[in-house]
Amino acid sequence: NLSFFYTKDNYIFERLNLRLMKDFTVYIEGPNGSGKSTFVDLISGMLKPEEGGIYINDKNLNLFSDTWRKNIGYVSQTNFLLNSSIRNNIIFGRKNISEKDLEKVLKLVGLDSFVNKLPEGLETNVGNLGSSLSGGQKQRISVARALVTNPKLIILDEATNAFDLDSEKKFLDLINKIKKDRLIIFIAHSVKIKNFCDVKLIIDNKKIK
Repeated sequence: NLSFFYTKDNYIFERLNLRLMKDFTVYIEGPNGSGKSTFVDLISGMLKPEEGGIYINDKNLNLFSDTWRKNIGYVSQTNFLLNSSIRNNIIFGRKNISEKDLEKVLKLVGLDSFVNKLPEGLETNVGNLGSSLSGGQKQRISVARALVTNPKLIILDEATNAFDLDSEKKFLDLINKIKKDRLIIFIAHSVKIKNFCDVKLIIDNKKIK
């Protein structure tokens, strides 16, 4: 029974009921302004519902939203890259990320061969906003940043826009490999990704169907 509005005369969601399960990939679509980003911010604990609640395994999200956010990996089409090393762009200021964690995530996203061929490896500077990298390489670093902490919820917000068809296929193969024990949400405008996902949802008239 979740309801949310920015102004009282303009509800984004009204008496919304929805259950999402781990081990599934979920595709969400809807026109601009329909509430896709708002939905993501709500389940991330960035926004709080005006009415009703959000529950993670029957526990009200309001009670542990700070802890929950540490379990979320977020990737968008415009992820910011520091004018720093590949290592720093993946770690992104977080502590307790080991060399083993980095090696594992590089292999997972298909960056290990690329990084191993670089004279400075992980210490290679990516340039201003990743200017020394291709679009696909920048996006893979963004995905590695999201996955390195082993999150339980992964949100992919137009995350494959920089990929060519072959890279997109490899990326979806990767998602298939890592979806066990996770919930993965795509916000996209792609028939290929829509067909790939286990669950298809559309935001319509303040509800998600």
